[in-house]
Amino acid sequence: VIVIIGCTSGLGLSLAREFIRLGHTVVGCGRRAGIVEALREEFGGSRSSFHVVDVAKEDEVAAFARGIDEKYGDVEMLVCNAGLGG
Repeated sequence: VIVIIGCTSGLGLSLAREFIRLGHTVVGCGRRAGIVEALREEFGGSRSSFHVVDVAKEDEVAAFARGIDEKYGDVEMLVCNAGLGG
């Protein structure tokens, strides 16, 4: 499982798409609910999943991490790509 924090634009979005294309399971998060929903639709047939998470909110990050641990177990790669909100 590859976890990508900040998967709704730029490098994170490109990496998510490429890793899934290569056959990996991606668990991604970002703040943009519309893009997260679009990713869910785009990759609905895969094991990958996408979540709305604001990494500035500790409780949201903790819930995201617990969900990954419960559903997938081990993480093979973590991409910390969250940008600064503006």
